[in-house]
This record gives sequence, structure tokens and C-alpha cells, in this order.
Amino acid sequence: MKKISFLSLFVCIFLSPVFADSSLTLGQFLQVYFSVATQSVSIPNSYTSIQPKFTNISPKNPLYPLIQKAIYLDIFPNARMELPLTQKITRLQATSILQK
Repeated sequence: MKKISFLSLFVCIFLSPVFADSSLTLGQFLQVYFSVATQSVSIPNSYTSIQPKFTNISPKNPLYPLIQKAIYLDIFPNARMELPLTQKITRLQATSILQK
């Protein structure tokens, strides 16, 4: 089931005119990716104790709980850095994130 969700996301991204125009930001991409990746997985409430180290992600950010879940599932690293959320994402960057 997880592979089907990733395949759907992958196809949508590469066939989407939004992506082709390079108007999809890293923040938008991560929100869609994490939502799809975590939707059919049972995650205990203990994930809320994970504190993302990203310097520009606060608990008020809508991406915060999705990043907590992604870190819990080990599909995204918890690194002390600033994510360039408003930067346009390339196909190569998207593919790199999906392969991890």
C-alpha cells in the first residue's frame, strides 16, 4: 500500500504542470510528501515528543507535526539546519528526497 501511495505522489509530481513550471516550493512538496507517507501508517501519540531541530520550523508551523511524524518513521532526518521552504524545488531534489 505504501508503494502505491508513493507511486501516486511521484506520478502527480512529474505530470503536474505546477511542478513543470517550477512553482512548487520545498515546503509545499514536503507537506504533500509527508501527508501521503504518513496517512496509512499507525503512529503512536509519542511522536509529539519529537522536537525537530530545524531552525525555521516552529510548533506553530503547519509542517511541524508532519515533520515530527516523518522523523518518527525515519523518512526524513532531524538535522540542525534551516530548510529553504520557499525555494523552488527541482525534479532532481524531489527524486532525492523520495529515494531516502
